[in-house]
Amino acid sequence: MAYLTSDQIHDVLNKLDSYGIQNEKVLEIVKSMRDQFARKGSLSEKQVDLLVRFEKQNNPENMVKRSEWESNWDAEKRERFAKVVEYYRMNPPFYGELIKMVDRNPNYIPSQETYEKMMGNKFVQSFFKKTSTAARWNVGDMVKLIRAGILEGYRGSVYGLDTTNPAVIYCNVMEVNVDAKGYCYTLRNLNGQIINVHEIGISKRAVDASEINGED
Repeated sequence: MAYLTSDQIHDVLNKLDSYGIQNEKVLEIVKSMRDQFARKGSLSEKQVDLLVRFEKQNNPENMVKRSEWESNWDAEKRERFAKVVEYYRMNPPFYGELIKMVDRNPNYIPSQETYEKMMGNKFVQSFFKKTSTAARWNVGDMVKLIRAGILEGYRGSVYGLDTTNPAVIYCNVMEVNVDAKGYCYTLRNLNGQIINVHEIGISKRAVDASEINGED
């Protein structure tokens, strides 16, 4: 929330007049605020926030920086942005309006400030680290469940698995996905039970027939 004195509001309105703004909608809103300010000598908090945003967006120096940022928007940034948008889509309500913009315009380029703020979240950094390499397991692989970290529907622990029964702990990978915690797998064990699990719930060792037959 921005706070401006009456003199500062007057200065911002004068700056906006000098910027040669072409957007008709912005011009209409600024004119309405200017008229109100002339009558009452004040603006609401929401109007002040909007006024500050307009000044920042249309400031010639910032527009040059924006142009440079957009000209340097490459495939790597586009891919990382798409990935982080999906992360925040899985973790509402953060960046809800931005996600709607991306849905309306797949080529949308965020501001540098927004992009860096989204990427700087420590949970996002962890997510990128977990998904920076390919998933360990692929559809069709046979894997072995371990008790720790097994998740049902990616939420809550599954208890009561008989870890001594090969038909329970040995599973085929049916589907590989990504959620906010990293790679997750839909598995079907030899009993036909469907279990959803992250990599933490799967043994890192490859499985062979001798293990399933209890010869390990």
